[in-house]
Amino acid sequence: MSRRHSRLYAALLAFGRLAATVSTTGSADQHEPTVLIEYLPMDLVCCDTTWSKTIITRTAFQLKGIYPDSWPNTQQVWDATPGGQSQYLVWADWEPTKKAPPCAADEQEYDGHCFVIIPAVDAAIFAWTKQGRVTTAIVYGTPEWARGKGGCTAGIYCVPDDAADFGRFAGMLARRYNGLNGNGRIADFVLNREVGNVNYFNIGCGSGVPCDKASWIDKIAENYIAGYDAVFAEQSTAWVMTSIDNRFGLELDDAPGGQLSGMTVLRGLADKVGGRLWRVSINAYNKPGEAESSYFDFPYVTLGNIGVLVGWLYQQFPNVPQLRTVQLVEQGIPGRAPTFGVQERQLCVAYHNVLGTPGIENYIYYQIQDQSQDLQEIGLHQSDGTPKPAWTKVFTSKLGCGFSELPFLQLRLAYNGNTYITSTRIPSNGYLGKAVWFIPRAQEPGTVMLFECRLGETSFLTTDSKCDNQLPYGPAGWIYTSQVPGSIPLYSCYNEAKLNYFLWAAEDCNGAPNTNLGVIGYAYLTRKGGLRK
Repeated sequence: MSRRHSRLYAALLAFGRLAATVSTTGSADQHEPTVLIEYLPMDLVCCDTTWSKTIITRTAFQLKGIYPDSWPNTQQVWDATPGGQSQYLVWADWEPTKKAPPCAADEQEYDGHCFVIIPAVDAAIFAWTKQGRVTTAIVYGTPEWARGKGGCTAGIYCVPDDAADFGRFAGMLARRYNGLNGNGRIADFVLNREVGNVNYFNIGCGSGVPCDKASWIDKIAENYIAGYDAVFAEQSTAWVMTSIDNRFGLELDDAPGGQLSGMTVLRGLADKVGGRLWRVSINAYNKPGEAESSYFDFPYVTLGNIGVLVGWLYQQFPNVPQLRTVQLVEQGIPGRAPTFGVQERQLCVAYHNVLGTPGIENYIYYQIQDQSQDLQEIGLHQSDGTPKPAWTKVFTSKLGCGFSELPFLQLRLAYNGNTYITSTRIPSNGYLGKAVWFIPRAQEPGTVMLFECRLGETSFLTTDSKCDNQLPYGPAGWIYTSQVPGSIPLYSCYNEAKLNYFLWAAEDCNGAPNTNLGVIGYAYLTRKGGLRK
């Protein structure tokens, strides 16, 4: 950051401007709900007449989810207190042939089509709903009868010839599982999988056939809109999300070779969805070939730098408030023997980072058990059912890995030689802790959102969601704009020679040559200090 930028940053620390830089309400041209929206806790006993009219709100304790993959002991999974599950609902399984009514007893009629009910899926959605836990559906998988005109040879990952057929499938699911028909509820819908990856969303290219960027984005939007409109007609408060993979930065764009970056997908979709309340999910796996995620993984977005996605959405779409919340619906961590300890540690870091990023509503781990085709062995149990440490010590823990600090976040100052990072997320290996403070994870009266912004090998904190046009690293909790009982001032400090920004609890910023840029806000020295407020 230049001297000009440092002067601008100092000027932004005037609280009148700081508080005005981020709107927590915002507005957007959007569909108006046709029903009264009620916010109810997830332990609501299913199901009454408000169920399908309800936005399910997760607390931070409930953002942990799992793909159960037909695990035989469901109670064992529930005892780990996940907030929800994911289900992969493959259109080709539900509508293998195009059939008009009359429908058989084991079929669901919808919009002049018969859909085959999958008993195991039906039972799982009902059971998890009755437990007060949310089901997230990943909706994809084009049947043979609905594809083929575009020259695609990728099987169920070919886009449909007519997006309306895909929309009908999504609408059927939204009606059957609306919470009112005795079948449980799907409250979150992910439409297709990793739509920027030709292996999962194929428009008839790849394998030597170059992909056209404009046509690809058109198909992404066409299918999303068809699915969104059908779901919205049945459940106006359901979350309806697109899906991107971990290749996020523009430098990872390779449309001819079969890859659109997350940035390109989201910008392209934003231009085409009109007033719809579109939303985002990501599969934030590690970088290819890496056993661990890192704070420095960008242009990939992984669990090491997951705040980048939320921060970028704030920066790019400041007037689209629903984009400030995202879901992580599929991510696993390599867990091959003898590296079980790495998986255990990385899952703990993941929970710290997810909790440390306000706006992440759901983090679903994939999957509960190793599968024979899974070379990375990302399951939380071995293929023979033996639990790994990531299951016994992390997933089943109710208070470890950041959960014990709630309703606060640890705001950590860490350093590595001459480089400082101040963040509510865990820095990479090699960084040592220098200081810790506590700030609220959720908005409280008299607080303003902090944002972390990347600057070379370091970062700085601001309340400007635009990050002075630097790379956003995500929201980092809420800081008090004036002193409250038990709190202390935190000063923003700058070392020009090292281009380092950091927070300090003393006005001298640890002495020359560091410069005090002003008070950024007030935090607690301990979690108990905040609870005594």
